[in-house]
Amino acid sequence: MLHIAGAVLFLGNIIVTGLWMASAERTGSTAVLKFGAHAVNWMDVFFTAPGVILILVSGLPLASQWGGITRVPWILAALLLFVLSGVVWVGLLIPDQNRMIRLSDPVLSDESLPSAFFRCLHRWYVWGVVATVLPLISLFLMVLKPKLW
Repeated sequence: MLHIAGAVLFLGNIIVTGLWMASAERTGSTAVLKFGAHAVNWMDVFFTAPGVILILVSGLPLASQWGGITRVPWILAALLLFVLSGVVWVGLLIPDQNRMIRLSDPVLSDESLPSAFFRCLHRWYVWGVVATVLPLISLFLMVLKPKLW
């Protein structure tokens, strides 16, 4: 049950966060985008990170019930995709999130955000899709348990 709760927290937050930021951008409001940039980091702290912890803390013992991570191809593939998603998150998304905050903080709510903010946001969208699709594939592997090799 902890594994499923972790997956719901993790996947739910990473999917909703991207949609939320896209909606914030569509408003054209500097104040909404500034709020969104800060909120994304907080949601990672309260939802994404606890989801990751629950997935790993419960998933590793569950994998041992199947014979271990390296003995079951779909578990190994799912874990590798999950780890790769984490690399994208830590290496690309978090730095972009922090950069968006730094770029937006000095801007007053009635001023326009700098173009560098939007370049960063659009790069964040692209890598966010990658970081979302990888664990979704992982989820499908966990549910379907296909014979891979």
